[in-house]
Amino acid sequence: MLVKPKTTVEKLIRVACEFWKLPGKVVQYRLILSGAKLHYEKTMEQLEIKENDKFFLFEEQIGGKPVIYLFPPIKTSDIEVELTLISNWAFSAVYPVVPITAVEVPPAGSSVKWIVTANPDGSLYDPSAGLALSYLFWEATSISITPNYLLVLDENSPNTFSSLPFDPSHPTVNPFESLLLPFSDFIPYLDGTLSKLTLHVSARNDIITYWLPHFVRIRERGQQIAFRFLPQAEYEQAAKLQISPKPDVVTRVFMVFKGVKENEWNFYTQKLEDVCWRSVVGVSEHTRDSTKFRCLEWGGMEAW
Repeated sequence: MLVKPKTTVEKLIRVACEFWKLPGKVVQYRLILSGAKLHYEKTMEQLEIKENDKFFLFEEQIGGKPVIYLFPPIKTSDIEVELTLISNWAFSAVYPVVPITAVEVPPAGSSVKWIVTANPDGSLYDPSAGLALSYLFWEATSISITPNYLLVLDENSPNTFSSLPFDPSHPTVNPFESLLLPFSDFIPYLDGTLSKLTLHVSARNDIITYWLPHFVRIRERGQQIAFRFLPQAEYEQAAKLQISPKPDVVTRVFMVFKGVKENEWNFYTQKLEDVCWRSVVGVSEHTRDSTKFRCLEWGGMEAW
């Protein structure tokens, strides 16, 4: 691909998207050069790009509003909650705001730690910030060095890649592991499934309303919604959660979904009655036991 010195990163991404007929918007994609993400407004001249330099183009994925609830049987102070992400993910926002620390031991990339007081009703208090809370919030964007596409300044060629069991930069919603439903059926099914996964009413309302604009846009494109819930063990490899004192029960619910065009609907053959998401996720029988210290987390991601 031949470019001029004044060509911006944004324009280069736009040309690449048009060439490969990639779905979505330009802002969904990032260019990597020598392991670093390039800013949209930078020009080739400013970046000192040379002929035959190789850029890696990938879709940036966002883990949307994962939130962490704590339910101790009695009021408990000085609970430490530490979340460590693999290097394919980077925190984009956390609340309460705490320092984001780089972790040198691979595959970990960064971590955050909160210290809170928790009550049996799930209400939290952060003494360092003086904040009353309903939950702990975090969000992350992908920073994968495993690209979707390879750009060379004098030619175009796609690049293959292999995925981790759950790679936040390349989340999969394959027919063999997912269900497919139209919008009208999906919303009530999702609410019922979240209930079976032991999410309380407020949490169910939050996850559905948070992602509802995405679901509506899929419907407006004439597509159906393919989705799956990650096994907790698989999710833990990407986002390790450590809490002290250790909860008796931890339930982490993370959904990955995408829109599917009509010509692909026949590939999704799994029937609703054949899938038990409670077993897939690994939900404990003690999740609703108020005599135990319980942790509940939910989050999601749209796969492009």
